Amino acid sequence: MKTLLFLGLACLLGAAACSANNADESATDSNAGASGQASVPGKGGFGPDGGGAAGESGAPTQAPAPLYVVANEVYANDESTSYVTVLGSLDVAEFDSSGGIEFPGGRATLATHAGWVFVAPPTSPEIRRFRVTDAGKLEPDGVVSFLDYGLDGLALDDWGNSFVSDTKAYVHNLVDGTSVIWNPSELTITGEVDVSGFELVRPELGDLNGSAGFVRGNRLFRTVFWSNWDEEQTSSEQYLAVYDTDTDKLIALDAETRCPGLSNLVSQDEAGNAYFSNWIWNVGESILREAPKSCVLQLPADSEGFDPDFRLDYAALTDGREGAVFNYLADGQGVMSIFYEEQATATAETTPNELVSVPAWKVWSVDLNGEAAPLEGLDWMLGAVTPLRLDGRSLLMVPGEDWSIIHVHEIVDGRAEPRFDIPGWSYQFVKVR
Repeated sequence: MKTLLFLGLACLLGAAACSANNADESATDSNAGASGQASVPGKGGFGPDGGGAAGESGAPTQAPAPLYVVANEVYANDESTSYVTVLGSLDVAEFDSSGGIEFPGGRATLATHAGWVFVAPPTSPEIRRFRVTDAGKLEPDGVVSFLDYGLDGLALDDWGNSFVSDTKAYVHNLVDGTSVIWNPSELTITGEVDVSGFELVRPELGDLNGSAGFVRGNRLFRTVFWSNWDEEQTSSEQYLAVYDTDTDKLIALDAETRCPGLSNLVSQDEAGNAYFSNWIWNVGESILREAPKSCVLQLPADSEGFDPDFRLDYAALTDGREGAVFNYLADGQGVMSIFYEEQATATAETTPNELVSVPAWKVWSVDLNGEAAPLEGLDWMLGAVTPLRLDGRSLLMVPGEDWSIIHVHEIVDGRAEPRFDIPGWSYQFVKVR
């Protein structure tokens, strides 16, 4: 059976955390009542005060209140359970996943599109669709299975799935490089992307790896490289994969030797330029093995290839320090994780991943014009930060030192202000509407 690998953010806890759990249980709607609806925790609010539907009086309705959804994975006794929870506000007093829909047996992943919430449970190769009621509850609204395509699991994050339109999306199989085409509106599978003529499986180099997908017009862009997880080695070969979403074909693999290991989320500025950056693992290779240094590349709004003249070099902005996880936020500003080698202890036996898996990182703000500085309000931390841009606000999801909690901060006037905590591991916090 083919298993979709969780890459980048999804794999930061290592191979053990990313492996599929063999439990036979299907996801249950714990704490949801007989209807299978999950209640909304926190301070969000629905109905008249929160922008929900009008009452029976027929009074004019307000604009729908914003809705957000969070997936978090809580570990206990070498097992984990995931929760998918709806929020009615970014200003929750206290996050409570007990009201979320429960998915035992591993990591559930989610996506939102066209007002729906889609969830891939950890124990079966399917996508479950939910609609959000006016009361802010998740109501089951259909399912599509990928079992006939030989999958025993799939990831529904930005690495494992790309929405092309309301009626087309690609589930990416990061084992054999194929992509299954499915219809989010009809919950049907319509075929596979044609990748013939391109060699995506390179066992001599390692497992297929790459960035999240980025869709613009009738093109889907992803980076492609290979990772030998046992040897903790990133391939020097890297390509920008270009897909034609009208014909559902992979049409180009363009070689790119700069900025190895581009496997982070893809962010986009106001002009439509997209930014590709690395995740934290190859930083250890650069330091311990003198592998190529990390940097950020730009895919211009009017181009199908990386800008040959743009390169954001972490070391050049941070007094020679290595970095990762660049994300553009707004107004010419972005954030990045910067590693302080002097805060980590390395011996002859230390591996690259061990070196960077300690709280020796700081988040820096960076101006695309070339100025950067540490962000105030955060102490030493793990590098696996997830930046968010929601409703004009910039948030950071910062993992706790033992990976058992996520601290959500908001960037206000150049400082990270604490907001609330999410239990367990979480990197998926998205807006529904």
